[in-house]
Amino acid sequence: MHYSSLQEAQSSLSMKDKELAEATESLKELGSELETSKKRIQEIEAELDSSANKLRKLEELKDERSLHAAQEAKRASKLDKMLELAQSNMKQMEKHISSLQEEVKGHQDKATSPYYSLANAEPIQTTLCEQTETGHNSNSIVYYKRLF
Repeated sequence: MHYSSLQEAQSSLSMKDKELAEATESLKELGSELETSKKRIQEIEAELDSSANKLRKLEELKDERSLHAAQEAKRASKLDKMLELAQSNMKQMEKHISSLQEEVKGHQDKATSPYYSLANAEPIQTTLCEQTETGHNSNSIVYYKRLF
């Protein structure tokens, strides 16, 4: 009996040694998995930092482009206002030119009408006579003669 109890004790120790070896092996595997996980976490953190830097740069670029777009929109608005002003000025100038053309046409019509020539001849002749009598401005006489 003593022998069988020793065998039982030895068998029990063997089993416990085997369990201990398996537990030790499991701990080694878990330690290895833990190291692999730590390395993967570091890689992911590095990728995350890289992505954050890229995102920051993209946001800066977006802000710069937004600012540039706003400046261009403001410039375009100013150019539109300048164009509107130029068009308004052009319309005013066209009206003024049309008015001047009508005025010139009216003067041309008056100058070519026989009544106007006769009606204006007398004051011009009177002026010529007055200047001739006083001896002033002989050049004016030549000019008035050219008118007739």
